[in-house]
Amino acid sequence: MHPWDEWNTAGGVPHWWTAYNKTKHERHTEYHQANLRNALNAVAGLFVMDLYLYREIAMTGELFPQPRLLRVGDAHYGGTAMGPYELGINYLL
Repeated sequence: MHPWDEWNTAGGVPHWWTAYNKTKHERHTEYHQANLRNALNAVAGLFVMDLYLYREIAMTGELFPQPRLLRVGDAHYGGTAMGPYELGINYLL
């Protein structure tokens, strides 16, 4: 799942974002776009944004609670570290 990949294309707007807006503003004709795929991509997009917002503590393994639904790929996994309360993940951002 790569929720922000479409920013690199000519259109530049993620599909799930467009689907969200169409569902919100044109619900009577676009309700079919409110599906699991778009919802999961929106949640994954929020997860990526949270990692960048809390970059400093994410890179030191102090971002709690650890995600249970989403995981980062090997390129962004920096191992684990003992935080002040529990074992944390070091994210490479």
